Amino acid sequence: MNETISLLKNHATVREYDSNYQITNEEMDNILSAAKQAPSWQNGQAYSITIFTGDEKNKLAKLIETDPNQGSNFEIINQSNIFLMFNINLSLYGIEADFAGEIEPLLIGAVDTSLALENALIAAESLGLGTCVVGGIRRLSEEIITTHKYPKYSFPLVGLALGKPTKEKFVKPRLSDVNIFYAGESMETEDTAQIERYGKILYDFSQKVGYNSSEWQTRFVDYYNEKQFPKGTKEALKKQGLI
Repeated sequence: MNETISLLKNHATVREYDSNYQITNEEMDNILSAAKQAPSWQNGQAYSITIFTGDEKNKLAKLIETDPNQGSNFEIINQSNIFLMFNINLSLYGIEADFAGEIEPLLIGAVDTSLALENALIAAESLGLGTCVVGGIRRLSEEIITTHKYPKYSFPLVGLALGKPTKEKFVKPRLSDVNIFYAGESMETEDTAQIERYGKILYDFSQKVGYNSSEWQTRFVDYYNEKQFPKGTKEALKKQGLI
């Protein structure tokens, strides 16, 4: 196994950081350069990255704290050494288009943005840093857009906390090959027993390392059936001209 594959297979989310640690300018330059080399449709690079440090990071953490559901994300952002906001950004092209009823521009921006984030995450972990992807920022997307004067066709999609870990990280078990298919096979799996076994494995893992975790399948059934989505996301995307 080469070094890159080993790094990827040992990814684990880090939520506690040494708040006194300083990420160097050289490290940040390398992380951002790696992010910008991510694949993008037509080389459009339909994203922007907002860097939060010092007082601006503290302000963002306090904004996140106003949402009662974001307590853990507040702590993550507050402790992180640097927080990166990855934004869909189609304003780069000088367009004035009506995307109402269309979904493709939003998907293009979301994919480009996500690929850039993953490159940044891998680069940061290769430097010995801990990372945490924070999607909960979308619960305050309208406030972030207003506070940071987002142009039309842009949207705060997801954040990335960077910092020096203060605790040992634990690599979570992943699904077996139950979600891997050869072309020609149906993606609708009938192997429910294997998924149930995974839920038990994940529960045992959580107990062992001290994580509080609900039952794996139930977590997502409840989330999607009860539509526990961020309330303002759709409206914010409409206001930004992205849907």
